[in-house]
Amino acid sequence: MLSEHTVGGLNTFVFYFALPALLLVETYQAPAATRDIGSLIAGYYLPGIALFFAALLIARRLIGLRLADAAVQALAAVFSNVGFIGLPLVILLFGSEAALPAVAIVMGDTIVMLGLATALIEADLGDPRALSALFRRIAVGVVKNPIVMAGVIGLTLNLTQVPIADPLMRYGGLLADAAGPCALFALGATLAGRPISQGAGETAWVCLLKLIVHPALVAVALIGLFDLPPVWVAVGILQAALPVAANVYVLAQRYQLRPAQTSTGIFFSTALGIISPTAEANEVAVITCIDDLKRLYKRRVPKMFYDYCETGSWTEQTFQENSSDFQSIYFRQRVAIDMTNRTTAGQMLGEDVRMPVALSPVGLTGMQHADGEILAAKAAEDFGVPFTLSTLSICSIEDVAAETTKPFWFQVYTLSDDDFMRRLMERARAANCSAIVITLDLQVQGQRHKDLKNGLSAPPKLTIKSIANLATKVSWGLEMLGAKRRTFGNVVGHAQGVTDSSSLSSWTAEAFDHSLDWNRVKELMDMWGGKVVLKGIMNRADAERAVELGADAIVVSNHGGRQLDGALSSIRVLPDIIEAVGDRIEVYFDSGVRSGQDILKALALGADGVMIGRAWVYGLGAMGQDGVTKALEVLHKELDTTMALCGHRDINEVNREILHIPEDFEGRWAN
Repeated sequence: MLSEHTVGGLNTFVFYFALPALLLVETYQAPAATRDIGSLIAGYYLPGIALFFAALLIARRLIGLRLADAAVQALAAVFSNVGFIGLPLVILLFGSEAALPAVAIVMGDTIVMLGLATALIEADLGDPRALSALFRRIAVGVVKNPIVMAGVIGLTLNLTQVPIADPLMRYGGLLADAAGPCALFALGATLAGRPISQGAGETAWVCLLKLIVHPALVAVALIGLFDLPPVWVAVGILQAALPVAANVYVLAQRYQLRPAQTSTGIFFSTALGIISPTAEANEVAVITCIDDLKRLYKRRVPKMFYDYCETGSWTEQTFQENSSDFQSIYFRQRVAIDMTNRTTAGQMLGEDVRMPVALSPVGLTGMQHADGEILAAKAAEDFGVPFTLSTLSICSIEDVAAETTKPFWFQVYTLSDDDFMRRLMERARAANCSAIVITLDLQVQGQRHKDLKNGLSAPPKLTIKSIANLATKVSWGLEMLGAKRRTFGNVVGHAQGVTDSSSLSSWTAEAFDHSLDWNRVKELMDMWGGKVVLKGIMNRADAERAVELGADAIVVSNHGGRQLDGALSSIRVLPDIIEAVGDRIEVYFDSGVRSGQDILKALALGADGVMIGRAWVYGLGAMGQDGVTKALEVLHKELDTTMALCGHRDINEVNREILHIPEDFEGRWAN
């Protein structure tokens, strides 16, 4: 147990050195947007002051506290731990752009909230005539506050463009790096030394106001009343959602206004404030399968975007059977075979890959996680597998190309606007895309009931139902508030007549080419002039036609069960198509893959590679880039281990001999 003297020394280091250094460095580097400070202060403190007086009224009228005690309770309902928790947290999440709004809130809390509560206490306990002296003391305290002054100095140097010597910046950076961990440790040590035995029931209502009502009111004000940068809005909401600051205990202790109860309130608000992140961290630490990522994903993203990913057309028969039909295929286990020096490496379209897996094109992934397509592309590049960008992505071709170093594949639909198609391919060529994937099964769109009922759009349409759901997805909301990209980056501003999201829906309704035939497919292949993958092949005649046209690869896919419901699962169709085309063309498989074992079964049936969609989207929605990486790691481990247990060391050598396949797996049909 640390001594009180040691804890005091750590608090001194954090308050006078680490946090001021963090704020000075980040404010100095932040974009100067002082014109927005007034709106931020109004949006943050108007609801804060209103809640302060509401809490004061509750404490006075319903609980029966005297004015001074009620003022302490009211302060606890609105005074966030913006120093020891808030500053390092928002700068970690949002970077230097968060520094200026953060210091504005620190200054405002000290002047407005702490000043207001102290004035009421003095008015109740002391001489009202001494209030002018009180406000002078508050002003002096603000000037002497090292955190506030560090922010002011950093902003002044920022605005005047006065350079700071590199050695000083490096030293400041070292102190700044220590701010987060030291502040959190100091907070825990401080709370550990305070009583929590009194007033748990009395403080429950204060915790409710602080952790739920306060951020909700601030969110309504900042989003609905003011035009602020998204990062500033996110900082304001996050700061309001933080637990009660230790300053409230210091004030209660100074005036002997129920300090034990106040300490209890601070403890429980802090504990409740970290329950969700702690629980999520524990889940993240034990992710062993794709379903673990799916559970995190469902909890984190809004319902409309979860449903968009996790749905099929009409009755969802094909969507369900895409996965369940894998279960009717069994493995043959082998033993006593040397399993050293195993490899899952292979090639797809002439590219070396760590395993024969590519990320399928999925639309709207930038709404599953901010900058989703960029993060997924970077994860795929780092892991060593291809990434395919959808035409209906949130991040544009140029956005993804700017953030990656390896060429990616680009998916195109068969659209009726020939000029747009030509320019789209020119942009893909300029971005050094190594292949295009032409989706053939969307000339008429299947009906997905959930998408229609949810009013799916990007950005999401705000209805009472969607707002209620969005309000429960705090981390997603804060992240998207800081995102620059929220609509279809490859379409808006590029397709004729589509200048914003409001004009997108009418364009989409008419965009797909209903007259698509194989001649049009050939035109698109010639228009590109490079490697082409044809996606959506579910019939051997179509596969043979793709070979005749000179495609480099086909994807056996029913669009994840999102188009023709009642069609066979992709895995049932795969053997027939492999038999039809042999080795004349690369055959990839897509739809229903949720594990490395599914991948191995498709490869053993003859596929040259496997494309995954929902599996990587689960990871992205759950954990961003780290989640996509985790999904790939899980699939790779399952693939490698199962291959070894089936008696093979090289993924390129697996074949149907490792499988038990039912005699009627492909079905006995009358025609």
